[in-house]
Amino acid sequence: MMKCFWPGKRIAIFLLLLVLAPPPRFGAFAAAYDPEKKIPVKSLREDLLLMHTALTEAHGAIDRYTPLPEWERQFAAALERIDRPMGEREFYLLLAPLVAAIRCGHTTIQPSTAWRDHMRKNMPLFPFKLKFINGVAHAQRNYSQFEKLDMGLEIMAINGMAMRDVVDRMLAMIPADADIRTAKLSKLESTLYFGSWYNLLFGKTSKYETVFRPQAEKKVADVKATGIRATKLNEVFTRRYPVAARSDTAAPIKLEFSTAGTPVIAVLTIYTFNAAAYKEAGFAFPAFLAKAFGEIRDKKVRHLLIDMRYNNGGDDAFGKILAAHLMDKPFQYYQALEAKTADFSFWNFTNRPDRVKDLAARIRRNDRGGYDVLDHPNLGWQKPRMPFFWGKVYVLLNGGTFSTAGECASVLHFHKRARFIGSECGSGYFGNTSGQGLVLTLPHTGIRVGIPLCKVTMAVSGHDPNRGILPDHPFQPSRADMLLETDVELAFAFSVILQEARGE
Repeated sequence: MMKCFWPGKRIAIFLLLLVLAPPPRFGAFAAAYDPEKKIPVKSLREDLLLMHTALTEAHGAIDRYTPLPEWERQFAAALERIDRPMGEREFYLLLAPLVAAIRCGHTTIQPSTAWRDHMRKNMPLFPFKLKFINGVAHAQRNYSQFEKLDMGLEIMAINGMAMRDVVDRMLAMIPADADIRTAKLSKLESTLYFGSWYNLLFGKTSKYETVFRPQAEKKVADVKATGIRATKLNEVFTRRYPVAARSDTAAPIKLEFSTAGTPVIAVLTIYTFNAAAYKEAGFAFPAFLAKAFGEIRDKKVRHLLIDMRYNNGGDDAFGKILAAHLMDKPFQYYQALEAKTADFSFWNFTNRPDRVKDLAARIRRNDRGGYDVLDHPNLGWQKPRMPFFWGKVYVLLNGGTFSTAGECASVLHFHKRARFIGSECGSGYFGNTSGQGLVLTLPHTGIRVGIPLCKVTMAVSGHDPNRGILPDHPFQPSRADMLLETDVELAFAFSVILQEARGE
């Protein structure tokens, strides 16, 4: 099949890259960064107006969840607030809610490369890994100087601010599809992500006075912890949590068989659909799946659990290929794939100013006022793939299940081909706005905005458009579960499958 302009999707968890990635150097932003430098009002307004132009011209579905007049109202209010020179941090915090208000997990905003470098070197992170249980933040892991602290406790406050207020401030800044809260909370469970947002919102700090909810009749635990540098975080994590650290080095996909109970359960764990990850690991995704389903067939296994927790997506076609091994008749995957136009006024401010001709050759005007993307492998009727799995399918998902993983889950859900376990899927049920996209660099501040160009409409119906898939068997870990450092969600999934198998 012809290679498509839309090879895959990437969720830009920008602060993770901010901390870990060596920043590129270009233009005026290669000089030593001054976080106190004020940018003139005229320059700030020009950057905001350019961002507005780019998003309204190019975003594939800017009004999919938020009516355009409402977003324009928020934009006008932000423009009015630029009444004085600002530093990059203050300006960034003005822009981030506008990006989040689009309610699209693929639309991102990143700091300038110089600011990213500065933060990577100078930002002490909150020294506890979070786990959200029913939306409430608990401390799951301890990276602080106090190694003997009890974990699993609810965090009540940080530096005098109630934790619920800290989290709410962050949620207003974080992009996610629709109204899916689990997607945002899933990101905040990253120590890098939460710690970066804390410094962004409340200013750089190396001290984290953390108040924990006491157990039983114990007094409130008030811990004056010191922040941890990103460069030290991995070393502490590996030393204190070696089992979890080893699991982080897994291949992008694996097939296992659970024989702890009856019947045998095939467990297909798909960490990512990112084609580059498979190439690096020496895996060919279609070939791996064909071999895996052949092995499942040969073993006569009738129960399959597909684990796609924290799978942020990747190559569009990989999700379709997985679905095709589970469908016994032709089916539709994408209903439509559309772009607005290739005629953008801001090409010279993007990472690919030469792409206009490339894009124009791959789209065709339709009768809906936009352009259809041509020759995508997920369009049209799809054939089942052999070996076909004919047994019962279960999918384990959570707020980190996104993009390609969410697309595949929606198709399986719509065709009633699987039952779902875990927590709400982090991906919009009816599709997303993605494609390879463009990165816009605002000329005066260097802040970068990721703009997805393609509106994906899945061939599904009959679901709340503002929610992801809600599990048939919801699960939330307890405090005791967190302390075990074992995969209690997977154990719960096994119990569901075994219980249902006994009733067959």
